[in-house]
Amino acid sequence: MEYKILVILHILSAAIWVGGGLILSFAILPRVRKENNNSMLVEFIKAFYKIGFAALALQFLTGFRLAMGHLPISEWFLFNGKASELIALKLALLLLTFILAFRARYFCLPEEGGKLTKISVNIYLTTLIGILLVLTGLSFRINIF
Repeated sequence: MEYKILVILHILSAAIWVGGGLILSFAILPRVRKENNNSMLVEFIKAFYKIGFAALALQFLTGFRLAMGHLPISEWFLFNGKASELIALKLALLLLTFILAFRARYFCLPEEGGKLTKISVNIYLTTLIGILLVLTGLSFRINIF
């Protein structure tokens, strides 16, 4: 029963994080560019990160516990099988996600009328990494990687 609850919470939190990134990448950012309204982007990011970071933290906690069910922690970085490779990849991608999300929130938000280059790259990379995290997670069951 614990496993099922962990998987459900993990998937729901991934849906929030990756869904937010997709909305930001393909709905909000193009509109901000078209209307030249950076404040719309800043408002969305500040509002989304409240729930987004909670979802990301929940993903980390549930993912950590799920990984412990696959392998003992001492074997996560031995790269001696599919599970250790996937766990190490998930942790590396998660670390990149935290770095990019923190960078976006505190160092890349544009001023009104400012350039969107830094934040755009950050948004697209974070979204791509989120998708890769989902695909890596699916690989535990359906061998994508």
